[in-house]
Amino acid sequence: MNIWSAIEELINIVEIGTGSADKDASRVVFLLDYLAIEMHGVNPEGGFDGVDVPENDYPVIRKAAEERFPSWGYYNTPKDVTENVAESELLTGDAIDDITDIVNDLKMVLWSYKNENEINALWHLRDSYNGHWRWHMRNLQVYLHCLENEI
Repeated sequence: MNIWSAIEELINIVEIGTGSADKDASRVVFLLDYLAIEMHGVNPEGGFDGVDVPENDYPVIRKAAEERFPSWGYYNTPKDVTENVAESELLTGDAIDDITDIVNDLKMVLWSYKNENEINALWHLRDSYNGHWRWHMRNLQVYLHCLENEI
């Protein structure tokens, strides 16, 4: 497996699935862990020199995620993590929004990989990870861990 095949597999699981939501959820946990580790080595040389990546249809991705993972829902997350310790307000997270945002970002990265070049794709991957989907990934990983351990 490489980072590109992991990204493509994650997208396919959410948009198409394998037929078993439990099996797909376990594979999502593995792929998120794999991507988290791989991101430590993603440091593209040079700056971005590509075009704007086409936007995806968020509602379509979200609908697919809802159908694939009907048991995923809302969860608690702290408003402040490093401040107001033991006094932070709780916010509501949304596992379906998390996976939808991750897939949305990764689809744009994969488009860049297939239509531009690997350096631009790695730049998009690092930029979107640092700016957006890392937070969704970490919250979703905690949520999925808790779901697995409640059974």
